[in-house]
Amino acid sequence: MLLSDLPSEILEQIFALLDPLAIVKHRQISKQFLGLISSSVDLTLRIELASDGLLLRSRDLFLHYRSPSAQELLRHLLATRTAWRRLEPLQIWSIDAPNNERLAFEICDGAWGRTALRHGPDLFRAIEYLELAPSSDHTVALAGDEVSRLHPWRKPPEDLGMVIADFSFMPSQDLQVLLEATGEFSRRMHLLTISTHKKHPRASLPFFDIVGSRPRHVEGCEILLFEDRVAMVFLRWARRLRENGGVMVWDWKEGTLLMPYSNVIDAAFLTRDHMLLIKDWDDDGRVNLGLYNLLDQKTTHILELPLAQTVRSSIIIAHPSHHYGYKSPAQTTGAFKADGDIEILLLEIRLTGPDSGIIHVVISISKVLDICKSLSKGDDVEDDSPLFVKWRNWGMDATRWFSADKIFRASVRCTYGSKMIAFATDDVYDDPESILATSGNQMPPTLTPNLLVVLDFNPRSLIRYPDDEVGEKSRSVVFRSPSLWKGVNGGRKVVSRLPFRATISNEPWDYPNVYLDSTGLIARKDDSYDLFSFLPLENDDVVQHDFGL
Repeated sequence: MLLSDLPSEILEQIFALLDPLAIVKHRQISKQFLGLISSSVDLTLRIELASDGLLLRSRDLFLHYRSPSAQELLRHLLATRTAWRRLEPLQIWSIDAPNNERLAFEICDGAWGRTALRHGPDLFRAIEYLELAPSSDHTVALAGDEVSRLHPWRKPPEDLGMVIADFSFMPSQDLQVLLEATGEFSRRMHLLTISTHKKHPRASLPFFDIVGSRPRHVEGCEILLFEDRVAMVFLRWARRLRENGGVMVWDWKEGTLLMPYSNVIDAAFLTRDHMLLIKDWDDDGRVNLGLYNLLDQKTTHILELPLAQTVRSSIIIAHPSHHYGYKSPAQTTGAFKADGDIEILLLEIRLTGPDSGIIHVVISISKVLDICKSLSKGDDVEDDSPLFVKWRNWGMDATRWFSADKIFRASVRCTYGSKMIAFATDDVYDDPESILATSGNQMPPTLTPNLLVVLDFNPRSLIRYPDDEVGEKSRSVVFRSPSLWKGVNGGRKVVSRLPFRATISNEPWDYPNVYLDSTGLIARKDDSYDLFSFLPLENDDVVQHDFGL
């Protein structure tokens, strides 16, 4: 029997097992397949999700009310896509937060965790968790009209019984990781549930003790969480000139150490099993990237960065893990998640010497991993040292370089999936090509307000929508040609050509920081936050519920 002889219902189930891009290819085989795929809402939803670089979470996500139909999810997706492409939020509301400059918070899976009950300038005793959707306490505005209220998930702040220096969380696993300040030289990392603040049942150990040789070893520490991996990065925000920090990585479920303390400038997860390190490998002030394999517990590749100058400091900015688990309580905002195949991260480099300034380097995670895999040593090679990969063999196709005098990151949470948000000077709207300029001062402008720019490096979207666009509140420009970065005073020239679309607001955003998540933006003011959601409004209220796994 031929495949085309099968009943339409069976064919649809078979196509549903394929990769979305393979489904698209099957539309070209015959009119029968084209008609079947085009008429199927479920298959169309999967194709449209892939185009936007998204994946559908399991329908088990919707625990306490009816599961939405594919038609509802498709409407949701298309409305959100249009809103992002036009940079026109569909819902706007505010949350009071006086004196929030030193407030610590994290974003994950459509939920927002923020600290409460301060204990000194940088420590706290409680965390509030809430879904990034408007609640009944807030007026929601759409085109000037009040609309129906929603009742999203919220976990009020409770005294944790300890003084906390940092935290991270994963709502889909009911997990919060708390860094307790136990002493001048020490920290204790707790693995607790969000719902009860008790030891997490899937964690083999209730806590990890971390001791430094001097106070600065535990200053500026940050927790990184990715699936069942948790990392501690030391000295991330307290680094002085030429002073390295460090990183350690554990499996929080098994309680095993996957990466002993290693001197690095910064580190970030690429996948569950790979870390990206930035380090002065030769102790000469010049830095390169390293790919660390957590399964083999070794650095497998060193990736050359083409910088003639020494580096003062550098950080890697990536979004926290959002791939792990399905039962997130943030149900309104958590229907979709980013596809790891199109994710990016941001490398920020601060130079010293005559070319002192800031460079932003956007890196495609999948391209880096694919290139390293293709260049790996064979199993029969006994040499265990890392493979050095020259810039020309990896960097031009996997990165895009920007100088900070025209475009600069909007916050420390400025990436999600294939997107990055940045501020730009007011002349960029009329002259979009200027964001690739490399001459002049490379420091960010100090004046606000600035224009907001959404950079999207999703290659599928660029194929689907290849043209520039102009709307009421923004314009978008596609960049495919290579760009050249060079220092103010000469030095090595760097070509990068990772394609992207820049959507530029035509009005200034008067905020010191703007933070990005899957469905919206959080904009900080001195005494409040403005939240901008690109989700469509729903007619049915979402019931508030208890946390459950």
